[in-house]
Amino acid sequence: MEVTKNKEKGIVDSTSEDEFLAKVVSVCEKWDRLEECLHPGRLPQFSNYFRDFIEDDMKEGMLLPTRRKAGLYDEFNYSNSQECSHFKYKSKIQEHKINTTSGYRPSVKCTEALI
Repeated sequence: MEVTKNKEKGIVDSTSEDEFLAKVVSVCEKWDRLEECLHPGRLPQFSNYFRDFIEDDMKEGMLLPTRRKAGLYDEFNYSNSQECSHFKYKSKIQEHKINTTSGYRPSVKCTEALI
């Protein structure tokens, strides 16, 4: 798996079906171990669910080459895209307030005195 800034790219960032399937095997093993630790004595269920209901749709419609054909960028997101979008939206609102509102001052969360 490719590592960027100490982060691994996910299975959806695979460039081929073979790479995707290899990553699925690897991540399913990790999921199974995690689930076994969280629920001792129970058989892991998530990896089977993923393979039965998600894997084919992801492989057919979400891999990097497909996203490129659809005109999407290769930008790598480390976190939940909803969270990322929300952060960008909030940042734009704050920027707009600073630029258009007289007397608006963002809260300063700094322990050092500004000179």
